[in-house]
Amino acid sequence: KAFNKSKIKDVNLTSVEKKYLKEKQEITMCIDPNWMPFEKFDDRGNHIGITADYYKIFSKTLGIDFNILKTKTWDESLQNAINRKCDILSLAMETPSRKKYFNFTSEYLKIPIVLATKLDVPFIDNIEAIKNKKVGITKGELKITGKLDKIWALGIAVRNDDINLLNILEKVIKSIDTKKEQEILNT
Repeated sequence: KAFNKSKIKDVNLTSVEKKYLKEKQEITMCIDPNWMPFEKFDDRGNHIGITADYYKIFSKTLGIDFNILKTKTWDESLQNAINRKCDILSLAMETPSRKKYFNFTSEYLKIPIVLATKLDVPFIDNIEAIKNKKVGITKGELKITGKLDKIWALGIAVRNDDINLLNILEKVIKSIDTKKEQEILNT
């Protein structure tokens, strides 16, 4: 399956953007291969997780396939995107160093940052309470002991030499309605 003009939903694409998609045929994407519940490759190499559900909608809306480049690590995905082997990173936070290579769409996922600790630690409601403590990111189910006033705002990182693609993906993100969003997050 390649570009299918008849499948484009009404996201107000310009004639230039429609022509761009027709000529492009597919969008190459790199993902984080191990970042659940957001995304990963399953045992058969399929893209699964919350972002996979979003990209099914994006693909249907634009009538174009997202071709996923298989990688083993996030660093490998990032390098492939920097080297233009991927047009986009499926889900990424804007950082100053990434701005050298990518433009970013509006966020389509907002993730609250929470603190998880051993079961015997009391609730923490202020970042000052842990300022002299070691903090890390870990795997395994711990107790949520605090919610910080910070969120990760995650959007699509788009190679910064392709403004048409950035504009198209921005429009497709804006076209997702709240009801659809809630369906994705609840599954």
